[in-house]
Amino acid sequence: MVSFEFRASSIAQHADTDLSKTDINESEVEVIGAIVFGSDQGLVGQFNEDIAQFAVKSLGKLPGKPTIWAVGERVQTRLADAHSKLGAAYNLPTSVIGIAPLIGQLVAQI
Repeated sequence: MVSFEFRASSIAQHADTDLSKTDINESEVEVIGAIVFGSDQGLVGQFNEDIAQFAVKSLGKLPGKPTIWAVGERVQTRLADAHSKLGAAYNLPTSVIGIAPLIGQLVAQI
């Protein structure tokens, strides 16, 4: 089992990644989107705040206003508070059986 501290520090290590240096031809960009996974529970410290902040900061360096599909009730709230353009919001599955249908919904949406 990976501890939360490891995951949070891993996010922090990549927080300075400059996505604007990727080869994106702005004239060819129609839609930029991201799927952001958070949590539905409040027992993970500042994970949702950290992941939402990382997503907003990283996507803000790209052309246009990206659409974000949020998975997890708590991260949805954080992204909405940051005035992100939300494409759709999904709850996390409550069991392993719910993962495949969630992925199917995400693929169909994007």
